Amino acid sequence: MSISISTTKLKLPHHLSHDTSTSTSTSTSTSSVSAVVLLKNLLLLLLLWTDYTIHYSFALSGFGVSRVCVSAAFGGVGQLVGQFAKLMGCYVVGSAGNVSQVNLLKSKFGFDEAFNYREEHYLDAALKRYFSEGIDIYFENVGGKMLDAVLLNMRDHGRIVICGMISQYNLDRPERVGNLFLDFVLLLIKQGKIAYAEDITQGLENAPAALARVFSGFNMGKQVLAVSPQ
Repeated sequence: MSISISTTKLKLPHHLSHDTSTSTSTSTSTSSVSAVVLLKNLLLLLLLWTDYTIHYSFALSGFGVSRVCVSAAFGGVGQLVGQFAKLMGCYVVGSAGNVSQVNLLKSKFGFDEAFNYREEHYLDAALKRYFSEGIDIYFENVGGKMLDAVLLNMRDHGRIVICGMISQYNLDRPERVGNLFLDFVLLLIKQGKIAYAEDITQGLENAPAALARVFSGFNMGKQVLAVSPQ
C-alpha cells in the first residue's frame, strides 16, 4: 500500500497574496491554511489506515463467509467497517445505542442485523442470538462489558481488531475484562505445569537500575520492582 501525503499550501485569495502592506497577516493566514491542509491529510491517512486494517483482517479471515461483529456500529468508523465487511461478503451485526440507530444500520448501511445494547440485559445472550456459530471477526470500539461478552462468543482462530474502547475513557477505574485466558494460565502456573521466571529488584530507589537491566538485556525473566515488602 502506498499513501502520499501532500503538504502543499493552498493558494490564497489574490488580495491577500499580493498585499505587501499586510505581510504579517498574510503569513499568519498562510500558516493557518497549511495547518488545515495538514489536518485534513492526517484525517485522510487515518481513514485509509482504518480501511487497510479492515480489508487486511477480512481478506485473511479464511472462514468463507466471515461472521463480523461491530460495536458502536453507528459511529463514523463503525458505519464504514460494516459496509466494507458487507462488500467482502461477510455477515455483519452491529451494536448501537437506540432503536433509530439500529434501524438505520440495517436500512441505510446494509448491516444484516443490529441490536440496541441498552435494551439487552445479557449481552452474551444477545450475541449468541445473532452468532449461533460464534464470531470470526470483532471490530472493537467499546470495551468493557461488550468486550467481555464477545470473548465468550469468539470462534477458534477468530480476530479482534481493537480501534477504541470508548466506554472506559472517563472511568476513574476501568472495568476489568474477566473472560480472558489469564485465570486459566494462572491455574496452570500454580499447578506447576507452566514455568514462569521473575527478576525482582527490591526498593523504589533501585528503579533506574532495574530499568537499565531491561534495556541492557541482563534481566532474567519478567523485570519486577518491589516497592514494599507487603
